[in-house]
Amino acid sequence: MEDLPTSLYGTYERIFESISSTDRADARAILQWIAFAKRPLALEEVAEAATIQPGSEDLDPDDKLYDPHDVLRICQSLVSLSEGHVRICGKLEVRQIVRFAHASVREYLLSDHITQGLAASFSLSEKQSHEWISQCCLSVLLRNRWKSQFAPAPEVMPLLMYAAEFWFQHAEEWGNIDEGTVTDGDLITQDFAIQVFHTSVTVFQNWLRMYDPDIKRGSDRIHGSGPSPLYYAALLGLAESTRALLDLGYDVNALGGRYGTALVAAASRGDEKIVHLLVGERADVNYLGGIALQIAYECGHEDLVRLLLNSGAQINARAGYALEAAAAKGNYAYGSALQGAVERGSEIVTRLLLDAGADPNIQMGGSSDVLRAAAWGREQSIFDLLLERGADVELSVRRLQDGDEKIVTSDDRELFGKICAARAKDNQMLMELVDTAAKRIVRNVYEENIGKRAAEAEFAQPNRTRN
Repeated sequence: MEDLPTSLYGTYERIFESISSTDRADARAILQWIAFAKRPLALEEVAEAATIQPGSEDLDPDDKLYDPHDVLRICQSLVSLSEGHVRICGKLEVRQIVRFAHASVREYLLSDHITQGLAASFSLSEKQSHEWISQCCLSVLLRNRWKSQFAPAPEVMPLLMYAAEFWFQHAEEWGNIDEGTVTDGDLITQDFAIQVFHTSVTVFQNWLRMYDPDIKRGSDRIHGSGPSPLYYAALLGLAESTRALLDLGYDVNALGGRYGTALVAAASRGDEKIVHLLVGERADVNYLGGIALQIAYECGHEDLVRLLLNSGAQINARAGYALEAAAAKGNYAYGSALQGAVERGSEIVTRLLLDAGADPNIQMGGSSDVLRAAAWGREQSIFDLLLERGADVELSVRRLQDGDEKIVTSDDRELFGKICAARAKDNQMLMELVDTAAKRIVRNVYEENIGKRAAEAEFAQPNRTRN
């Protein structure tokens, strides 16, 4: 924004000065919503957003913009209206969208320049804006106390669907902007969130019917059948709400949701703060064979891996992948912590788990094992590390050849290639470990295939005279 010409500064300043005193509060609110909304806003949404007062139970009719097009009148040439597609709680709709007339309008509102002129009252702060919008959204949700399976009509509460889908994203945004102190606004937002989670079952269930962040759409779960409020607080990364719900006595190990427990949901985010809160209340770190640990290392959260290990996670447990979230991270049915680190190609986490006592010879299901997982990976150093820590390459070969399923040639080839690479190093211990197994693979599996591939490679060489 500092590169904009002075004349543009002056133009915006004159426009802001011309906004009447009775419209200034609405104008600032409109611009704030447009600047920080998580998706484009429809005209009716902006019109309602302009007059919401955080904490109010009902919208004062005297404050309402009865004609949504008043938005354009109030903000003059700073905004524009055009037809466009917007996805509302997963459903694509065509709406009249309000946008800034030019990207420089937003830049000006956030610049230092605006604070030095006559338009200073319109200056926007990112943290305060997200905090204020989250409070507005929560206030809208708290007004939705209808005991019905259907949401109110859009013309009754135009902003309700936006509030359901995005309140927690705005809450997370202001929580991630560290300004060093806890403000009254922080406490107000936390109080509103607890009211949604705890004070009214109707409000909580109505929110999830419109938008359930666990499944990213509206929920049809009947009352009492879904995850607990504590699960959602952990899932959404709301540390203070998590702490408050724990203090209110919510069961830390209650089952439900896509991740199963609040701990696994927090681990999926790599949220060390919330995981620490939950394990401090005796969350089960070995639920489903320690799936929280497995998700933590698959996502590369090394500090979280250490925290879970220090909290008693069983390092050699086989974690089930029945959960959709875990299944999305890998393509196998069962596995150990070490397997996940190896398949992810993380030597740091692999070494961390081995140092903590992970078994390099643990079998992962069928004829699979960690060493073969390393053979499929790109990191020769991980394969060598497993050998140095006692991985039995002969056992890996026997599992490969004695498994229930037919031997897969590409699987053999990957293992053989890693073995050959290990043998080629000037390391007597590695050579002794792999020599027998390498010969066995060559003798039983590869003599014919290697010869065939060599012949094919020679035949494929360009400009070679063939008989």
